Amino acid sequence: MVGRAQHSSRFERALVHALERGGPCLTKLGQWASTRPDVLPASLCATLGELHSRAGARAWTGELHSRVEPHALELSRAAISASFGATAPAEELLGSLSAAPLGSGCIAQVLHPHVERQVADDLYLLRGACGAFELLLSPLLPGLRWLALPQMVDEFAAFMRSQLDLRLEARNLDAFRANFAVDPRVEVPRPLREEGLVARRVLVETLLPGQTLSSLLEEDAAAAEGEAAALLAADEAAAEAMQAAGMGAASSADASAAVRAAAELEARGAAREARRSELARLGLRTFLTMVLRHNFVHADLHPGNILVLPAGGEGGGGGAGEVRLGIIDAGLVVELTERDRRNFLSLFKAIGQGDGELAGDLMLRHAREQRCDDPAAFRRGMRNLVESARAGERGAFNLRHLKVGEVLLEVTSLVRTHHVQPDPVFTTLVCAIVVLEGLGRQLDPTLDLFSVGLPLLVGA
Repeated sequence: MVGRAQHSSRFERALVHALERGGPCLTKLGQWASTRPDVLPASLCATLGELHSRAGARAWTGELHSRVEPHALELSRAAISASFGATAPAEELLGSLSAAPLGSGCIAQVLHPHVERQVADDLYLLRGACGAFELLLSPLLPGLRWLALPQMVDEFAAFMRSQLDLRLEARNLDAFRANFAVDPRVEVPRPLREEGLVARRVLVETLLPGQTLSSLLEEDAAAAEGEAAALLAADEAAAEAMQAAGMGAASSADASAAVRAAAELEARGAAREARRSELARLGLRTFLTMVLRHNFVHADLHPGNILVLPAGGEGGGGGAGEVRLGIIDAGLVVELTERDRRNFLSLFKAIGQGDGELAGDLMLRHAREQRCDDPAAFRRGMRNLVESARAGERGAFNLRHLKVGEVLLEVTSLVRTHHVQPDPVFTTLVCAIVVLEGLGRQLDPTLDLFSVGLPLLVGA
């Protein structure tokens, strides 16, 4: 079994490497495939998910320079002149990434040159390969039809087209800003539309002065490790002093100093844990508000797309020292139809109430396509999953006991086994919740998922 697991891991790593080298379309294909645990093994989806944070960069070449929107370049030159003087070498300054401001406090995205042609060619080849694969193997693998490969290619093509127009991301940012306008603890960048800096190939937006959650988690881990080592050293030093000199004045002073140092370290750790708990609750509430209230969900909320912001905001919102979040990179969103939204809310409520059989029945009734030959077994499987999840006190869904991601991935494994094909929107939401669960567990393992989510269902 170990040898098989190692072989599988090597294959998955090799596949990710090949997709990275294959160009933008294959990289996006891997990213998109990572959100489909209903048709791919969970371990492969997890490995493919690394592609979200490993996109290749491109140097600022003359070719890229010539393809950037001319008016955007002129505005950049004007900003450079205003900040550094009329003789400043604009091209040299634009050729390197620097934290030094250009006078605007903005950040820009620019599409790679020739990306449309590359994507069109790749999609053409992908459609041909998919058609040949299905034609040749369908007689040998009757279950292949259930995967609906041509339909999956169409879905991926639509996803790719949405990624090639940065105006769509600008509209998504505008929508998130409107949805969270009354919440001073959540901030979203403003696309510079009025300034003429939103176009199909170029998007300039305000820069949020925050720290990525991934960076914060790394810093916290390093700080906790350092404090633990310092506390151990202080305890050992105090013990040695008391043992060597007895409980004299000097050793008492050493002991008092050790106690004060330990108390200070413990207070520091407690403050950090309190902040992490507040971050976990705010992040969970923000995401569930998108799902349950706004019906407009950021589908790529990994730690690199969540910023921890200083207190205060655009309008001075947020109290002193209050935790605030910034949401960036809104290129991928999920918006349910009214019917799908009602179905999802019904499923969410059924799981929250611990009714696994009802949850299974809802999935069967609302599946896009299903050829389940044993519906009763599917319902029993859902019941067992939900019952195994209710391990907290009074049946509470507590993240200390409940691994939400594992449960949801078990659901996708169950639908794959029983040939129940949920809507792709469902699996996208599942993947978003899996990522969120991982963040919540790192920040605060005691956070109760449904204590935050169920109140939001009241007005949904």
